[in-house]
Amino acid sequence: MAQRTGPRPDQATRDAVTERSFAHAREHWPRVEVLVRHSGAFCYCYVAVLEPARTRRRRLLTTKPAEREPFPVLRLRYQGSADRWLIAIYKASSQSWSESELPTRFGPTIGTPEQGMDYTLGFWIGPPER
Repeated sequence: MAQRTGPRPDQATRDAVTERSFAHAREHWPRVEVLVRHSGAFCYCYVAVLEPARTRRRRLLTTKPAEREPFPVLRLRYQGSADRWLIAIYKASSQSWSESELPTRFGPTIGTPEQGMDYTLGFWIGPPER
């Protein structure tokens, strides 16, 4: 039997979070393309770097400069409000998500979608450009 993951966001919440995620990424990481998908109580964010790698972290996300394969970075678990999500980071070493292993310097593990992006994209891609 499938495990129950908690409340599920309605379609309006999903649409709003998707748009907020796109807008936040466009404003703070203009060289990154974001893909958002929803499944049950979860919202998943994937990124693709749009220009050639200049740092080691960026090289981890693509194998060739022109390749734009999306890479998982963030999973949000709905907590009953469009502004309350449990933040999980993708662990490439085990190809799994972790809600308990965010570095403590990131702050609380429950936050807005924008905070989740700041934490995880900041880790995988680098600090925001603006």
